[in-house]
Formats: sequence, C-alpha cells, structure tokens
Amino acid sequence: MSIKLSKQVKTKKKVNYVTFLIDVSGSMHGLESKVAELCNANIKDLKEQSRIHGIETYVSILIFDVHTDVIVREVNVDVVKEITIRDVSNRNNYTRLMDSVADAIEFVENIKVNKNDDVSYLLIGLTDGGENSSVRINAGKLKTLIKNQHDKGNLTLTFNVPPGSKKDILQYGFYDDNIREWETTTKGLEKTSAVNTYSLNSYYNARSAGAKSLTNFYQVDLSDVTSRDLKQLDNLQNKFKVFEVTKESAIKEFVEEKGFNYIPGSCFYELTKKETIQANKEILVQEKGKMALYGGNEARDLIGLPQGKDVKVEPLNLSKYRVFVLSTSVNRKLVRGSKLLVTKKKKNPLFI
Repeated sequence: MSIKLSKQVKTKKKVNYVTFLIDVSGSMHGLESKVAELCNANIKDLKEQSRIHGIETYVSILIFDVHTDVIVREVNVDVVKEITIRDVSNRNNYTRLMDSVADAIEFVENIKVNKNDDVSYLLIGLTDGGENSSVRINAGKLKTLIKNQHDKGNLTLTFNVPPGSKKDILQYGFYDDNIREWETTTKGLEKTSAVNTYSLNSYYNARSAGAKSLTNFYQVDLSDVTSRDLKQLDNLQNKFKVFEVTKESAIKEFVEEKGFNYIPGSCFYELTKKETIQANKEILVQEKGKMALYGGNEARDLIGLPQGKDVKVEPLNLSKYRVFVLSTSVNRKLVRGSKLLVTKKKKNPLFI
C-alpha cells in the first residue's frame, strides 16, 4: 500500500515597501522642522508595526518641487537614519505635483523584489499646494497611470492636501478615502502625524489579514475629538479586563484560553477592518495610552454612527483613539495586534 504525503504549503513572507513623497517647494517654508518630525514619528510607527506583525518593511523618502529626488532608498525600517531639517529643506521652487506623483509611481515600479514574497506598496504624499508647473505629464496620462496601479491591486496611493484641494487631486484617479485635507501649519502637521499613526496601524492589520492594498486609508476621523469630549461619556473602565491579541484566533477560543467562560455579548473587539456595525451594537472608545473606556449612547455619535441604523464603516482614521464593538458571535476572528475587552462578570472564574 502506498501512502501519499501531502505537500506543505509554504507561507509567503510578507514585505511592505513604504514611500513618503514630500513637498519641499517654496510654500513649505517654515514647516521644515515639523516635516522632519513627522517623517521620524511615522518611521517609528512603521518600525513598531513591522515588529508587531512580523512584516519586513523598507522605507523610501522622495522630495519634490520642480524635480523629484530620492533622499532615502529602500532602507530596512530597523536601520533608517533620523531625518533632519536639512534633508527636507525648502528649495523655493514651484510645485510639479503631477510629475512628482508619476515619478513616485515609477520609483515604486522599479523596486526589485523577490517574486516569492507577498509584496505590498504604500505611498504617502504630503503637499501644501496644488499643481502649477508640471511639464512631463498631464492629468489624463496621470489618471491612466494611477488606474493601472489600482488594477494591479498591490499599491495603496494616499495624499495629504491643503483645505479645498481634495476635489482637484481626485481628478487624477485617487480613491476618495485615500485623500485627506490638512491645515497647512505646524499644528496641522502634528495632527497629520497622529492620523498617519493610526492609519499605518490599520494598514498593517489589513496586511496581516491578507489585504494587498486599501481604498480607504483615511476614514472615520476622530482626530478632532478631545479628551474633554470623551469625558462627557460614561467611564466604564472598571467593568472590563483588557487583553492583547497576540495571534489570530476565534473569539470564543481566545476568551476560554484566558480562563473565562465565553458568553456572547460579554466582549468588545477592537474595530480594525471594514464592516457593518448593527444598530443595536454598543460602542466603546479609548484614548491610546490611557486606561479609561468611554461608552453610552453618545459613543456612536462621537464616531459618526447614526442612531438606530446599520452602517458600514472602516476605522482607518481614528488618530489617537481605539474603538471597540460589542460581539455577539462565537466565530469572530480576532486580529493579531488588536485588543479585546472582556466583561468582569462573577460567573467568569478570573473574578470569583
């Protein structure tokens, strides 16, 4: 009798190539210090996400005005040197926005990768102005170039643009929820850095779950919410035990491994991907780095969910907050790197 041995399927190594495209034209004068801080903060975020999710990450930084130059080329995130003001210093020129986006896409296309790896690309752009002097490419050609990238499905194209400019850049074919407007001040850059922090977290969660790209990198914006706003809600911190999810698993299995009797409706999972939140689902909000958990009917209003309606949301722009949703399922998959809240009920053995 012959025995057939099944072939083991080797899991492909996930690799992310993240490219920053930074405007250094004349109008960015005075913001150089904050731009450098933004780059360094988001590189730190990438290093953390790379470690948490086990995804090898390479960073590139391109700067542009009437020319596009590479100041960091495909460097492993663990060894990227700190960006200085000098690296992103103002060059007092015009903004060839279309040319620079085309240059960045071509740069990404020319990255040499291992064909056996699971590769994804992310481009994060920042400009304080609009197109005013491109000579190499027009809007029609750029739209075709971007469409081709969307069709390939492994490049997420995002951009931060000044107030009122979103409609202009959308004509090039960017996805609506991959564009956000920012206040072109030092305060605006601080906010952009915070928004990018959460968006990168969500991007890596999506990559861990198998996604190649996102069409809504920026969405559900809580970056204007203040600690005072949260404190208007009920603090429910003492009602829950918080657990870090270290591996993907079903919610029932995870809770029972922690010593609890799993009870549907006793846990809140962290919102990490696009899904429909039902009208009857309770919501909790937590400020990152803080222990307090805020809830009540007003919590839905705080994150823009209508009362009494099922709504499809994607949590890709929650800034410094985490949002948790009541689970009534026994099969829900928990995402590695997220958190789970378990109600402290007497019938759970940990609290007897």
